[in-house]
Amino acid sequence: MLLLRDLPTTLKGILDKYCLQEMALQHWLHKRPILVGDFQTIERALSRINAHEIRSLPVVNKDKIVVGLIDIMDIANSISESLKSLSELDEESAGKIRNEFMTTTVGNLLTQGKKKVFVASNRLTLMHTVECLVSTNQERVMIVDRDVEGFVAEQSQTEEFLDGMCTQADVVRFLSQNAALLRMDPLFQKSLSELGLGKRDPFVINENQVTAKAFSQMAEEGLESAAVVDDSGKLIASLCVNDLKGLTRRNCDILLDPLSSFLTREWSRGWWSKPISVSLDDPLYFIVLQFVSSNVHRMYVIDDDGRPIGDVDLMDILKVLIKIT
Repeated sequence: MLLLRDLPTTLKGILDKYCLQEMALQHWLHKRPILVGDFQTIERALSRINAHEIRSLPVVNKDKIVVGLIDIMDIANSISESLKSLSELDEESAGKIRNEFMTTTVGNLLTQGKKKVFVASNRLTLMHTVECLVSTNQERVMIVDRDVEGFVAEQSQTEEFLDGMCTQADVVRFLSQNAALLRMDPLFQKSLSELGLGKRDPFVINENQVTAKAFSQMAEEGLESAAVVDDSGKLIASLCVNDLKGLTRRNCDILLDPLSSFLTREWSRGWWSKPISVSLDDPLYFIVLQFVSSNVHRMYVIDDDGRPIGDVDLMDILKVLIKIT
């Protein structure tokens, strides 16, 4: 009864009390962390990402010790690099991806990676985790069962006890689970326009662009998604690096197809979803619920003709979240 009387009555109060150990436990009750061996191939890593609907994989060595982390963006960047040496995109390109890239080991990809990986003690509160994600511009942290200086730091050692992961999407999902408090918070009652969100120029790619070239452009820009438009500029789809998750040695020739074909060829497998559009007048709590229900990481603001004129992503939500009182 004492616990019930001491329950926080504000969104910030909940975030200040909820720790990563609790989040990790909830994840374990649902499903154990999905790992990949450093000796396994990129094709195998993509297969695990696709099968478990995730975006990243902790990498373990033969002793099951976590040595690092790869995500779908690492794979997209590596594909882009592997195609740079080719003068044009043709069957030779597909062959190079099939016979060289897809059979590369995860360990090899890990050594090529330049992205920082952060670990957080399972005693870190969710509020402090959000502050870390924002300050370091990270999508995720690995939760470890040990003391970490400052509770969160860049990974500098192998990890024997990995509890799980905390991602931007996990944070936004947690907010939706506390929807009553979310709706009461003054900042989340404000519209995108009032908060100055949704006005960032979206990265746009025409549907006729070759798929491999589109992913390369996104990798060069350091972007995980792009708005796909038709010849009239109307938004027809959202391309995300996560759309690579269904790639195998057998079907990698689809990267030579136009985006319009790539996005519809295997739609029944859920490789892509139609773009979600929002209005600048929508309150932020509604945007949070839209993110969770649609399971996307970016949504677009469109004009009266259906052209994308702005976007909002999960990091935008987190940047507002650290300002609540």
